[in-house]
Amino acid sequence: MNRSTLFSASTLLPSVTNLLLPGYCISCKLSLGNKAPQAHIHCLCGGCIRALPWLRGQCRQCAIPMPNNSLCGNCQLRPPPFRRCIAAFDYLPPVDKMIQRLKVDMHAPELYQLSKLLAQTISASYKISQRPNILIPIPLHWRKYLLRGFNQSHGIAHILSKQLPGTRVQADSCLRINHGKPQHLQGKQQRLKAMKGAFRAKRNKPLYGQAVALIDDVVTTGATARSAAQCLLDAGARSVDIWCIARTGWHIGAG
Repeated sequence: MNRSTLFSASTLLPSVTNLLLPGYCISCKLSLGNKAPQAHIHCLCGGCIRALPWLRGQCRQCAIPMPNNSLCGNCQLRPPPFRRCIAAFDYLPPVDKMIQRLKVDMHAPELYQLSKLLAQTISASYKISQRPNILIPIPLHWRKYLLRGFNQSHGIAHILSKQLPGTRVQADSCLRINHGKPQHLQGKQQRLKAMKGAFRAKRNKPLYGQAVALIDDVVTTGATARSAAQCLLDAGARSVDIWCIARTGWHIGAG
């Protein structure tokens, strides 16, 4: 069973479960009512969705939270190779706990809810003609993939492709070739150093002239995004954008 089949099949389980069990908001515990046929992507009520830490002010290139939408100092001094980063939320409660669950449960209802909200943010951020059409999940090293059993970024990309017409997932275009200690155990400079040359593009997945979006759950320092984006640009991609559920500063312990 390939990865696409795996995540397509995984969408069926929440749908069947919702027919058997009443839906309720995971935050306030109020009933969500009958939202069929899309009940499997709802786990928050409207009030709790509005109360999420939506990312308002942000750097217009790397999306780090800021009081306004100007260009942050880091992007002015050392512009990243990616064109822009689109994030729906600041990495604050309850989004931080929701994302942590995505890393341990491939069937977590938060995956569908947060990915759908990210898709809405992406749609509002582009003209359709300017939006990347190839979605590449940030890859895990094969050892980490075997340990976890799935890549949550692939799940996010799969859902985004269903929500954003004209996009497709190309999951095997990029490989992670180094395996270091977990990033949440490293400081900013350590992460930047560790990520140099961390990815390799597959030659049998041509990217020349393509507009690409790298998909991740959360961007912290931007070290992973920088390295993966540079890899794809070196492989011939015309441009690389970053799409993630949440954005945070490097000092917060995200993955």
